[in-house]
Amino acid sequence: MQFADTSEVRSALAWFARNIAWINEQQVRLTEIPAAPFQEAQRAAAVKTLLASSGLEVQSTKPAT
Repeated sequence: MQFADTSEVRSALAWFARNIAWINEQQVRLTEIPAAPFQEAQRAAAVKTLLASSGLEVQSTKPAT
């Protein structure tokens, strides 16, 4: 059996197909948040909120300098 033939993968692909418009909207919204290189805290906070709204427990850490 190929990996892509599993019911879990088929289910995930079906979810992506049903939600592609929402996925694209989120991608645009997140990339429109101004974020200079290494100054992406505002964008990271938006991603954290998005993931948390889906029921995921999100933790973020500040990278070592």
